[in-house]
Amino acid sequence: KVLFTVKNVLQKDHDTKEKGFLALPYNRFFAMLFSEVSADYSLMEKYTVQILQIFCNAYHQIQPSTTPGFVYAWLELISQRQFLSKLLTTDSKGTPTQGWTFYQQLLIDLFKFLYPFLRNAELIMKKEKSTDCDSALIPLL
Repeated sequence: KVLFTVKNVLQKDHDTKEKGFLALPYNRFFAMLFSEVSADYSLMEKYTVQILQIFCNAYHQIQPSTTPGFVYAWLELISQRQFLSKLLTTDSKGTPTQGWTFYQQLLIDLFKFLYPFLRNAELIMKKEKSTDCDSALIPLL
């Protein structure tokens, strides 16, 4: 409930402040909350899928298309090493876990946001002309 309360506050804050929106406090909150939850090994062992699903659903609801002022922080959250290592694991037989499906949805959210830019070739991947968004996307892709 805390995660979705903060998500709702983030969306309202983003909608009311627009230009003055500060993403860093929300980014830190989500990153630290995931870090704390995943640090409790007994909790993660029992509820890994549920915890990952809750975080992925929250990230899906604050996707760049709905909160464009949060795009850099969102990219950082979904590409965080600790998050990805839990999400993109395989079981003992080498079969991908359910986390791959969750991450697929987040990547779809990213590409839906980028589609107008990619269609018009506005994102230029050259080093001398790269934007902040380009430099954040290149390692993720």
